[in-house]
Amino acid sequence: MPEIALVGVTGERGAPARLGASVEPDGVHFAVFSAHAERIELCLFDPAGVQERRRLPLPGRTEGDVHFGFAMAAGPLFALLLAASVAILWRGHDQPGGGFIGGLVASLAFAVLSLARGPMAAARTLRVAPTVLVGAGLLLAVASGLPGMIGGGAYLTHLWWEPGGWLPKLGTTLVFDIGVYLVVLGAVLTYLFGLQKEAVR
Repeated sequence: MPEIALVGVTGERGAPARLGASVEPDGVHFAVFSAHAERIELCLFDPAGVQERRRLPLPGRTEGDVHFGFAMAAGPLFALLLAASVAILWRGHDQPGGGFIGGLVASLAFAVLSLARGPMAAARTLRVAPTVLVGAGLLLAVASGLPGMIGGGAYLTHLWWEPGGWLPKLGTTLVFDIGVYLVVLGAVLTYLFGLQKEAVR
């Protein structure tokens, strides 16, 4: 069975009729029969099977003494949250707050990945240091106000382009919001990764 990074276990979506482990595209169903156990925990080990990483209790229990739960996989949830963050950024590109909220949702996506796979794996997925995102975001946010000033307006006077048809209205506010998105994402992840690495020591 391939390694699956699990976020947590819920009893709301279990399959007690299927004893053992049943892999689904977005997670794994677990069901164990025990007439005497008060509680059953799912123990997660590293890929080598040597070091225990986490324990997750199976929250569901039937009248027939089957303990069960569904463990959500980190991958699909990560992708869903990241896609939602981009949608929020794009939807709010001509309204205040799109970059900030989008950045928070993207931070949540990496927090889920970090919780399931560890901060080092989440940092590798990010591919760049979070502080680089902060710097790039600040640069974009500052630069977004220059075109309006060059055109004779005040700093942060945003310019708009309306191509018409099915194409949306575009403007320098999108550049500003992307900058805010990157600053929020980088700042939250700098704090989160540092906190988690410190806790591991």
